[in-house]
Amino acid sequence: MAKAKLLIQIGGEKIKGISNLDQQFEFHYVDVSLYKLEESFEKLSAIPLENPNNSGNIFLFGSNEIEKLSLEILRYLPSYQIFYEDIGNTSVKNRKVLALKGAMQVNLLDQGYNFVEYLNVNYAVKPWGTSIDNSMVELSKNFFGEIQKKGSGKFIFDGDFGDDFSEIILWKNKWGPTGRTQLHAEIKVHGENIKYFYRAYYEKDGEIILWDFDGENLNLGEVYRNIGFPNFPLNIALFAKGRGKLEIGDIHLRYHLSSDNFLAIGGKRLVDPNRGNEELGYYFNVGDLKPPLNIYFSGFRPSEGYEGHWMMGSLGSPFMLVYDPRIVGGAFYRGGNLEKQLVEIIQEKLDYLGFTNNQLNLSGLSMGTYASFYYGAMLEPHGILVGKPLAGIGNLALNSRLYSPYEWDLAMDTIIHTQGELNKDSALEMDKDFWNLFLSADFSKTTFAIAYMLQDTDRPFNKIFKHLKENYPTAKVLHKGLEGRHNDDTNGINTWFFKQYQDLLAADFKRNFHKNELETEIKEVSDE
Repeated sequence: MAKAKLLIQIGGEKIKGISNLDQQFEFHYVDVSLYKLEESFEKLSAIPLENPNNSGNIFLFGSNEIEKLSLEILRYLPSYQIFYEDIGNTSVKNRKVLALKGAMQVNLLDQGYNFVEYLNVNYAVKPWGTSIDNSMVELSKNFFGEIQKKGSGKFIFDGDFGDDFSEIILWKNKWGPTGRTQLHAEIKVHGENIKYFYRAYYEKDGEIILWDFDGENLNLGEVYRNIGFPNFPLNIALFAKGRGKLEIGDIHLRYHLSSDNFLAIGGKRLVDPNRGNEELGYYFNVGDLKPPLNIYFSGFRPSEGYEGHWMMGSLGSPFMLVYDPRIVGGAFYRGGNLEKQLVEIIQEKLDYLGFTNNQLNLSGLSMGTYASFYYGAMLEPHGILVGKPLAGIGNLALNSRLYSPYEWDLAMDTIIHTQGELNKDSALEMDKDFWNLFLSADFSKTTFAIAYMLQDTDRPFNKIFKHLKENYPTAKVLHKGLEGRHNDDTNGINTWFFKQYQDLLAADFKRNFHKNELETEIKEVSDE
């Protein structure tokens, strides 16, 4: 049985809403008039100092109690898990740290019932997300314009949709969400007189419920509701009228978190309106506020969410997890204005922490390696740490008949998605963009740690190693090759990768890791 998360109330009037608290939580009240806070926390094991970033404990400070909190304790409280009733006379320095850690003020005038409900729906449930299979669709027989399928994730309808709304496409979803459900649809309109709306169908208590939403709702992120427990999967149709062109992308189903949290409490999204509201997600955690800032790019991941929280959190320092929900499992973090936005948000977080690029590490596995190299060339960080590197997406597509002759091809899909077309020129152009950027960057102060498979289909290590040694002969390049193809020894890759991360932080940032941490097997890192 999993260890219970602690809800610890420090001072103030003891809340009564705990009668409704989810059973995953164990409530403790700390009477600060009787016990010192440090002693109470130690007795409860409230802050696991070896790994505070991965603690599930919630801290609720009663009226004015947070002003008594020392900076040293505050530094180790987990981000997004601090709540307070009143800021009181808290010092300016502590206020800044509270803001960095995403601390939230709560109103307990109702004796904590609303606060407990907020915890139940946001902290007692593991957020989920997926996109609807675009191969399970029914296209309208009454639309006489042109219909084009681009890759696995996009339909293009061009022509006259009529003067009245009519259904043009129906997604026959096989998976049934329950409870708090949020929808996001990628769609771009060409033409001023086209109108459209989506209609979701689901059954509740023997009745078919219709749920309509349009572009304005999507832009505001307001497409969510509690659908209960339908007996059948939720299906979605798109209705349109007018004349012009519609580019119709993926539909995403997600657990709805409060406010603007995206796929995790503290998660945010970047949106490109010029590409049909495509998204990237990121989760930023300030950790112990000490350098460096570690960025981890998720690998191929059809199940929507951030990868690597346990691993990055266990390193102690600030970290950011980045996730690409496009296509099915990600589009290698390439395409459109999202690239610029991502660089800007990383630089913003560095400035926020008061760090420089020499206190930045980029990392990832598989698809995440491509992003580490690509954005590393823009940011020129202290370290780039990768496992199972990929760089030649175009080359993979050109040779897919040899590499994956009977399978759906992510490389081809990515090229169609980012370049707009799939042919030899667009494939070569994508690789040219990557290598021109990478080879022109200044890596004279960057440490590389690269674990690669000796029989992988894409083997960029030799080209990268040769370039670094020819141009930066004093550069530190740590590397290890393992026998097999891409997924033949994921555990071996992950273990070496994590060990290099710890060694880099210990050597260059004076961080200490306990022996048991060095021997702990990596958790929650998937490369599906």
